[in-house]
Amino acid sequence: MPEEALVYGYRLLRTAINRFEKAKVSRDPKISVTEISLRLARGKGKGYEEGLRVHSSIFGDVDWILEYRDVCIPFPLAWLFRFGWVHGVADTICFRSLVPYKIVEVKSYDEVKLSEATQASVYGLLVFLNFGVKPVVYVETPHRLVLVSDWEEKALDALLYAPKIIRREKNT
Repeated sequence: MPEEALVYGYRLLRTAINRFEKAKVSRDPKISVTEISLRLARGKGKGYEEGLRVHSSIFGDVDWILEYRDVCIPFPLAWLFRFGWVHGVADTICFRSLVPYKIVEVKSYDEVKLSEATQASVYGLLVFLNFGVKPVVYVETPHRLVLVSDWEEKALDALLYAPKIIRREKNT
């Protein structure tokens, strides 16, 4: 890979991580990807609190993205919209030559409903905004891999509700 492409890819990675860290400490309104998806429909996993606990401080070794041509790791993402921050740690983002190309949200149960597809879709949008590439988005269950082919529409629909959720949270 040419050195300039490596430098550019590293800069995008660093910027995405810095954006996530900024979202965590910002006083601006914020909402997690999980909160958005849960407000639209209930999932069936181990629970929102458990997911927050696991993903709050742990994500993949970002150096692996630089060291290996192909790597799939949990990765932090955030973006500041007019209504506030949307942030979260995707279960798995696959990178090839520093470029994210696939998102896989992993579930502990077989049923994939609106909540699960929405969560994966919003991560797809965050990858697009942070890296300028359109990933393929999946939800993985114990027995199948489900393609979310309309992730762009699902993510944008979900973001319509984010300002309302933030306002509600602020008033409680």
